[in-house]
Parts: sequence; C-alpha cells; structure tokens
Amino acid sequence: MSQSPRERLTDAQVDLHLRRIFADVELMMSGWTDGSLTPEVEAGSSLSGDDARTDPEHMSHAVTQLTTVAVDQLHALRALMLDAGVLHNYAPFTLARSAIEVAATALWMLAPPDRSARVRRRMIHAAQDATDGTTMAKGAGIAVPRELSVRLAQLEALASAAAGSPVKLPRLTITRVMEDVDRLQVSAMGVLDAWRIGSGFAHGRRWAALGVLEREVLPAREPGIAQLRLTNRSDAVLWVTWTAHDLIRATLRLFEQRARSPYRST
Repeated sequence: MSQSPRERLTDAQVDLHLRRIFADVELMMSGWTDGSLTPEVEAGSSLSGDDARTDPEHMSHAVTQLTTVAVDQLHALRALMLDAGVLHNYAPFTLARSAIEVAATALWMLAPPDRSARVRRRMIHAAQDATDGTTMAKGAGIAVPRELSVRLAQLEALASAAAGSPVKLPRLTITRVMEDVDRLQVSAMGVLDAWRIGSGFAHGRRWAALGVLEREVLPAREPGIAQLRLTNRSDAVLWVTWTAHDLIRATLRLFEQRARSPYRST
C-alpha cells in the first residue's frame, strides 16, 4: 500500500484499503485455525536457540500466542464492520488498540539482534504475566501452583544465564514497549500515536472522542452547555487498523526469518 490514511483519502479509497486489510486478516485467521500462521521453528535456527534459552517459557510460543490474539481482535473488527455492517463510535479503536499492543509486544521481544536482550525481554513479559495472574488468583481466592517468588526467581535465572551476569527483571511497562517499537518504523502510521488514540477510546477519554470523531453541534439543552452528536469516521478506523496490521505482518516476517535454519537445503 503506497498511501497512508494520514493522507486524506476518498471514501472509496478508505473502503478499498479496509477490505484489503480485512481480506488478509481472514487469511491469517485461517492460518491460526490450521496451525500455519507461524512456521515451524527449525533446528539450528535463531529462534530454536531462543527457545532453548527461555525453556519452559519458549519465545516462539509466546510470540505465536500474542500474534493470534492480535489477529483475533482484528477479525472481530472485520466481523463488526463487514459482516454486521456497523461502525461503532468507540469499539473499533478499542479492538485495534488491543491488536496494536499485543503485536507490538511480540515484535518487541523478537526485535533485538542480541539473544541475551531477546531472552531478557521474554522473561520480563513472563514475569509480568506471572505477577498479574497471581494477583488475580489471590484476589479471587484461587490457589496458585507455585509461589510467585519461586516463579520470578526461575525467570531471573534464565535471563541471568543468557546474559552471563545477574539480571534483575523490571516491571513490564507497555508505554516503554510502544516507544521501542515505534522507533523500529515498521508502520507509516506511527505506532505510538495510533496506540495512544486507541487507549484514549478504551479508557473513555474525552480528548480522544472530541479529537477524532465527527462533531455536530445540536441545540443546547442548558445555557452554557454544548450539546454534540459524535459520529465515527471510517478513515480514522483505517489508521489504527492499518497500524495493527503492519505490526502483525512485521512480527510474522521476523518470526519466519528467525525460525529458519541457516543450514537448511534450498
């Protein structure tokens, strides 16, 4: 795609781009269903080495899981817009934001050229997952199979072994993840901006609705109180959807590259 929804597109162009993206999402969804979305990790590949260093928190499994979540979110958006024919004001941005966030997280883990950095990022993600899961379980009165301290110690040991020196795992900060991925310039949309827009809608922020949606001023019901009718725009939805799609495709390309053995016969 040579154009960008940051340029002002015609309605026909917006519809064409969305349909192209959603057609590819449908293909990716089929790949998820039949197990072909991510290729087999070949022996001797960079990713097989990552998996060995992160066992039992395999890098390839985490990236595949995050990528399928991203595809699922965009497939739900496709079902809303194409199958149901409904353009909600807020839900499209929330769905796209989730896809952006999880696809970016997968790409963030895969991106560093140095294995120890990749392992560290995988362990940071696993540690946050363990922490959040334990918090939820204890709040609900559900027993956990292993104490959080034991799980975190195991993850830090894996990160330390890969680095060759002691590693203390920090908390996973999604904003930092998005900033790191934004610098990779994998999408012309601007990953950080698109994620922030989606987050604004997901959290019900007024600035997002007033800044993105179309506004119609209605007769005031009370003196000094503006009455507005807000309506979504498909080109705004295209922006965040395009960003999410770019991130998923970038992640799948890098996964395939790292999963391929340099010793394979051609």
